[in-house]
Amino acid sequence: MASRNKSAPKKPRLRGTEPQLPHWLPLVFVPIGITLLLLSLFLPTAIPYGYLGPLGVFIKYLIVHQPNILIGLMWFSTICHVGEAGYVLFLCRREKVNLSHTLQWFFLVLLYGIFCLRYFKPIREKKN
Repeated sequence: MASRNKSAPKKPRLRGTEPQLPHWLPLVFVPIGITLLLLSLFLPTAIPYGYLGPLGVFIKYLIVHQPNILIGLMWFSTICHVGEAGYVLFLCRREKVNLSHTLQWFFLVLLYGIFCLRYFKPIREKKN
């Protein structure tokens, strides 16, 4: 009896599409920066200015004298992170990355921005 091996032709596998965390510096400082920015805008009494040294003095000055700079910085960073996350969705769709990796890429890039996006390098494996 002849075996029926009529499977569909396999697509070339993609390497380099597994989500990766960024280097430890952005991994630590991007969430801290986002938290400080949001706290300085919405809950400025919760920031421990004394423990932040010159950064605390600078943030306090911005809150009191230049709140428009903080608002503009918040809008700029939000637009950049959402735009980068949308771009990675476009890249994942174009490269046909599976859904779980696409969602992981989306949330990593939404939080860490360009620091994660630079690791997205799909490489097509050649058929032998």
